[in-house]
Amino acid sequence: MANKKNNMYANELIEAEALSWDYILTYLRPPCIRCAIQLGIPDILHKSAHPIMSLSDLIAALPNVNPSKTTFIPILMRVLVDLGLFNYHPQQGDGYSLTSVGRLFVESDPSNKRSIFTFLIQFEIVDSMSDWLRNDLPTAFETAHGKSIWDYCSGESEYSGVFNDAMASDSKLISNLLISDCCSGVFEGLTSLVDVGGGTGTVAMAIAGAFPSLKCTVLDLPHAIGDRKGTQNLEFVAGNMFDKIPHANAILLKWILHDWNDEDCVKILKKCKESIPSKENGGKVIIIDIVMEDNCSNNEQLVQSQHLMDLLVRITYDSKERSNKEWEKLFLDAGFSGYKIITSLGLSNNNICAYELIEAEAQSWDYILSYLRPSCIKCAIQLGIPDILHKNADPIMSLSDLIAALPNLNPSKTTFIPILMRVLVDFGLFNYHQQQGDGYSLTTVGRLLVENHHFGNRSFFLFAQHPVVLNTAASVGDWLKDDLRTAFETADGKSHWDYCGADPEFNGVFNDAMAGDSRLMSNLLISDCCAGVFEGLTSLVDIGGGTGAVAMAIAGAFPSLKCIVLDLPHVIADRKGSGNLEFVAGSMFDKIPHANAILLKWILHNWDDEDCVKLLKKCKESISSRENGGKVIIIDMIMEDNYNNKQLVQSQHLMDLIMRITYASKERTEKEWEKLFLEAGFSGYKIITSLGLRSLIEIYP
Repeated sequence: MANKKNNMYANELIEAEALSWDYILTYLRPPCIRCAIQLGIPDILHKSAHPIMSLSDLIAALPNVNPSKTTFIPILMRVLVDLGLFNYHPQQGDGYSLTSVGRLFVESDPSNKRSIFTFLIQFEIVDSMSDWLRNDLPTAFETAHGKSIWDYCSGESEYSGVFNDAMASDSKLISNLLISDCCSGVFEGLTSLVDVGGGTGTVAMAIAGAFPSLKCTVLDLPHAIGDRKGTQNLEFVAGNMFDKIPHANAILLKWILHDWNDEDCVKILKKCKESIPSKENGGKVIIIDIVMEDNCSNNEQLVQSQHLMDLLVRITYDSKERSNKEWEKLFLDAGFSGYKIITSLGLSNNNICAYELIEAEAQSWDYILSYLRPSCIKCAIQLGIPDILHKNADPIMSLSDLIAALPNLNPSKTTFIPILMRVLVDFGLFNYHQQQGDGYSLTTVGRLLVENHHFGNRSFFLFAQHPVVLNTAASVGDWLKDDLRTAFETADGKSHWDYCGADPEFNGVFNDAMAGDSRLMSNLLISDCCAGVFEGLTSLVDIGGGTGAVAMAIAGAFPSLKCIVLDLPHVIADRKGSGNLEFVAGSMFDKIPHANAILLKWILHNWDDEDCVKLLKKCKESISSRENGGKVIIIDMIMEDNYNNKQLVQSQHLMDLIMRITYASKERTEKEWEKLFLEAGFSGYKIITSLGLRSLIEIYP
């Protein structure tokens, strides 16, 4: 029974570890989309004479891509197919076509999301969340930049331009829907309309063009209006909506009120009410904004995107997205007699016509906002939330107790904690228990983020969020055009290994990440289902074993097995062995101590095929014959696209991308592994089992 329980726990741990990689690697998705935009891939596919474009034709059409980097394009495209931007057609020249979501990133598309995507990932305000929660500034934006977003826009012309472009791109999509047949009734009978905060006038221009008898006015701040001139039934007015709004039959507020707190929203709505005629004379305010309802949609992705948008406006504008009841309260407080919600426009509310466009727009927001997820997890770690829940006397901790336990939290920021927790519940780190004091508990995945957890991968997550790692991901577009081997070198001027040797801080973070992963893997290796791998061995060398976490676990579980950790001098440093554990400083390409078996845990995926064969030959020289029990034990990925677990496959694709941009190496299929083993002179191999993303392979001399 004990063995069965151990195996059940091991299986739960493997599943949680595999899921955790999805949030560790999610930081790569926005840079991949940005790289596709920089290369013009959506535009190339859109302009192609055929709906499906072959890989070879796509590569030939890419501007300025270094010929040595063309093999990376299918790797990038595979990730973008996983994300839903493109379709893959293997039977048609490894061809690709645009999805409805992918079309929203085409520059010429009137509804494209390129600008808003670029705007949101340009400034990393999200990394200031934990600092903001401890200070008394109203927004994380001010914590990061020293001023509000509005002051920043008025003082930074470049940023203001990016912001206006982002708003304009979103307005193009809304404009398309507003003037469609099923939405145009909103404007029938109107003679005048003011688009408050209308920016560059994208929406107003579309409405003015569709309704020539309707006089449209765009009201915005002077730096937003600039020197824009009106035409025929379109006018631009520089002013402040808090001071005065021009009189009109109707006022349009598109994504305005979610930028302001309740008090300011009531002020704006009162100004609107003063500027329109009575309801009997056709006066109305038209609001396009999010209505937050967790139970209103079967679309889980849509609800999660709303949660992320709510978090974003809170940390950027000190505002919020609102539920139906919260909107109603604003309207009544401002003196309005009633309201009507027509229907949903994806994340925004009004009438719906182009269903496919709405669906694609909603899905695109999930990609646009995905950059927030790892930063939310990082904030939770910095606040110690996983640790607080783990140490709590009861498995479920109430929200009030959690808030009370948070160190140095500014009292004014306590209302933000449930917003942060909601996103982390969406992501699977915590469970929410509404009936138990709005309580929270750790999921198995969440436990992996607890500090010093024996099997945790918290340190690996923090490594993935290190600025050096993030810079590498952001440099892929530039790397594809230069002649350097890796995007790491493009971003940081030297290889990953040279950087580790030169920067003790980064080297420490990297080693901690490897050690954290090794602790989890150690537990699985010495469990009943894997322990047979080490039975009968008298000696083992753990190559690249770092701080020795795996070797220590094996040495402890098998006291008669002599374990040696071989790694570079700066990694081994002054570590001393004990009992049946020894540390040896050296290079695996020079000499490997003799032993029955050699362990390579996540080593070969860091090296290209040529170096892997060299290393495997060194291993073969250092072990006894197959008849005498000699073998090499490899723990690494086996890439297989036909797994039933889509999330697992997508994580493998992202890990493969990391290897290629960081080490000029790759993850391998079983056939690619077999080729390496045969070229190195091994006689055979056996795949033992799956360890989440990875597998255990024994190869024999």
